[in-house]
Amino acid sequence: MDLLKTDQTIRSFMKYLKEKKFTKPTRFSINKQLNEAHIYLPCNDNILSNHIPLNLFTLPQYYNTPLRTFTNLIIPNFDDNLNISNPTTNLSNNFNS
Repeated sequence: MDLLKTDQTIRSFMKYLKEKKFTKPTRFSINKQLNEAHIYLPCNDNILSNHIPLNLFTLPQYYNTPLRTFTNLIIPNFDDNLNISNPTTNLSNNFNS
C-alpha cells in the first residue's frame, strides 16, 4: 500500500482502504474526549487506556474524528490469509461513500 497523507480521519482512512480493495477486518478506538481515534493491528488486543472500542454501530458517528499517527511506525506486510478472531469492523460491508 502507498503511504497515507497526514491529517486522516476515520472516514478518509476507510475510503483509502476501500480504494485499495483492502477488506481485512479493522479495529478502531476513540478516546474519552471523543477527539482522537486509533487503529489497531490485528495482532494487538490491547485498547489504549482512556479509549473505548468502536463497533459496527458506533463507528459512523465518529467518521470525522482525526486518527492519531505515529511517524516512526513500520507497518508489517500482512498476507491475505489472516485469521482474526477479535471483534472487528468489516470495511467491505459497512462503509458508504
